[in-house]
Amino acid sequence: MSRYPPPKPGSNYTDEIVFACRQEGRDGHWYASFGYYANNEDRKAYGAQGHLMVLNVRTGKTRILLEDVKGTVRDPQVSYNGQTILFSYRPGGTDQFHLYEFNRDGSGLKQLTHGIYDDFEPTYLPDGGIAFVSSRGKRWVNCWLTQVAILYRCDSDGSNIQPLSCNGEQDNTPWALCHAGKLCLGKIKRFDMPGFQPPKAYVREMQRYGVLPKEPDQGPVNSYRLDQAYWQSLWHQPSKKTQH
Repeated sequence: MSRYPPPKPGSNYTDEIVFACRQEGRDGHWYASFGYYANNEDRKAYGAQGHLMVLNVRTGKTRILLEDVKGTVRDPQVSYNGQTILFSYRPGGTDQFHLYEFNRDGSGLKQLTHGIYDDFEPTYLPDGGIAFVSSRGKRWVNCWLTQVAILYRCDSDGSNIQPLSCNGEQDNTPWALCHAGKLCLGKIKRFDMPGFQPPKAYVREMQRYGVLPKEPDQGPVNSYRLDQAYWQSLWHQPSKKTQH
């Protein structure tokens, strides 16, 4: 007997759900999941054990559409007509994620994007194009050692790639709001936004670390310089004995 309730007649119910599996992240930062680290290009942020799976919600059984134990599969999206699946894939033995697509049964695998950059988190657009995030913007996280991905779009075959964002930090998980004709996404904005003032708890922490003086508030805080000072305070300073 299935542990899932049967669909109601006429309901918008699906029999199957597509999902991806991969190794758990090696870094505590959610965005550190692609590319390499700035201080060591041999240290990779991605894992392996990539699987693209289908769950039958009636029976609870799963089947494999794509398996690559040395590669990574992520971010599957089913097309509006349910016939194709779009996803990001780093084949075993390679370093970059690119956009791929195949039929709902796993046949007809096509690579859509190419190059030395990482492309991932794709989503189908109502006009037939694809939105995704990519490291093509050539940015690094201001306060960490990994790369930034920002929003791009391309045609259905991966051509005509164009940036949709100039964010200095991460854009993530774009999603089409079809009825509104808009695109929803997550975005990180840092302390250098005009007029931004950090919360009191952050100021107290900066005082505790000695980045800010322990004195009454003297007015607006230059958040950008404060954040820079904090990270610079963590830089390794070699002792005079080890300097040459």
